Amino acid sequence: MSSSGGRPMPITAPPQGVEIRNISPCRGRGVVATKDFKKGDILIKEKPLLAYQDSANVPLLLACGHCLRPLGCVELQMDILKGDCDPANLEAPSWKLPVQLPEESKAFSPEVLPCSMGCGAMYCGKTCRDEAKNDYHKFLCVGSLKTTEAPLYQFKMHALRNNLDLIFAGKVLVNIVARFLSQDPSIDFEKRAQVAKRPYMSFVKKKWWDIAVKPKHLLHLSNEQFRKMMVEQLTTSYTLLSQALKESKSWPTYTRYTANSVSDGSDRSSITATAAKNTTVSVMGLEEFASIVGMLHQNQLGIRRASPVKAYLEHLNKLESSKSKETSWRVIRDKMAEIQYQDEYDEEEEENNPQEEKSPQEEKFPQEEKSPQEEKFPQEEKSPQEEKSAQEQTHSEEDIQAGKEGEEEEEMEIGDVLKDTDLCDEILCPFDGAALFSLICTLNHSCDPNIVIDYGCSFGPVEARSHLETLERGRNCALAISGRSLR
Repeated sequence: MSSSGGRPMPITAPPQGVEIRNISPCRGRGVVATKDFKKGDILIKEKPLLAYQDSANVPLLLACGHCLRPLGCVELQMDILKGDCDPANLEAPSWKLPVQLPEESKAFSPEVLPCSMGCGAMYCGKTCRDEAKNDYHKFLCVGSLKTTEAPLYQFKMHALRNNLDLIFAGKVLVNIVARFLSQDPSIDFEKRAQVAKRPYMSFVKKKWWDIAVKPKHLLHLSNEQFRKMMVEQLTTSYTLLSQALKESKSWPTYTRYTANSVSDGSDRSSITATAAKNTTVSVMGLEEFASIVGMLHQNQLGIRRASPVKAYLEHLNKLESSKSKETSWRVIRDKMAEIQYQDEYDEEEEENNPQEEKSPQEEKFPQEEKSPQEEKFPQEEKSPQEEKSAQEQTHSEEDIQAGKEGEEEEEMEIGDVLKDTDLCDEILCPFDGAALFSLICTLNHSCDPNIVIDYGCSFGPVEARSHLETLERGRNCALAISGRSLR
């Protein structure tokens, strides 16, 4: 076992020309430039402590569950976007582009390795899978669960219904526990706890129920009622997670020496796995869990990274004209048109056929219960509007394709698509998620930002770059206030 408290979480490159200072009583700490920077210069280059992909984004973009690197290849990602491949049941693409990305681009990981416990999570290789398992995943994996009534499953479903930050908070909590258990048990309990929490100690950590803002649909509640609701929400989440940790089969057994143990080791007390779990979980109590949720709300940064398919288009755009380039672009362009047409068709269907809210009677008595009018006039009797709606709903894939081909649209070139960021994001779904960084999360936010965060298309550390022509020495480094700070 390591005495350092688990796998180290280093900054990729030590920052040069910046330092952390107290900015003001209102803003607290921040990053200040200690030298001049030109536009595009890197101030900080850092990998996240922990990161995750938004649950709504998972079915649209296949990425490593640990480092977030895009997985597979261009063909696989396009099949997922088109709906021809389910990320939960991967199949090799039946087609291949004439032009392939060079391996040194690292835009994709060619290896796609599933979770060894069968939960469906995917990784870019054994290194990431093992790190994820040791750092947090072995405590949060649902692959071995035998029932949906299991506390871990209920914890995740409760988070999905109420607040996605609860899943990320669970990830932080079990990472602290894993770091605690990785240390030499002969070390004092409190010292091990401090070492385990060290990566997260520099962040603002106000309890979630003290800083949560009421959403519009809850404005009718008093502040006291809303706070009580938040306390109940976090209590339920923590209770379910702590129960899951107690039942975890991968929770390790360790030995803690008693204070009066003799030098030859003959008088030692062995702590069982159950006792170890109880001791550790009690250290990470409800109050601390509430602080973790608050910490994430105040410190995490959103990740919006361009689709890995865009990296392929950029590579294709740099190549000299050739038959293979033209063929590759034509195939990608046609598939993008199909995706765009299908999206527009789905939106039109939703507008033309809105789902009406069911009354309590309809909820209680579903379709089997027919009114006398329905019995008298069966389904054959339909109004012209119903006939039209039914015909639209029977559109096959061939109908959609035929409609697409019937539209006269000007063919776009690669450069036109790359310039249109909105179009790229609309058709080629970007990566959406969030991450916690040691230094980058220390940057203040401002309506007049001077720092931009660059994630890029390919796998690599996050970079904080100067956004001004000249970022002068002594300036407070600040990001935009808008939600998604990474691109």
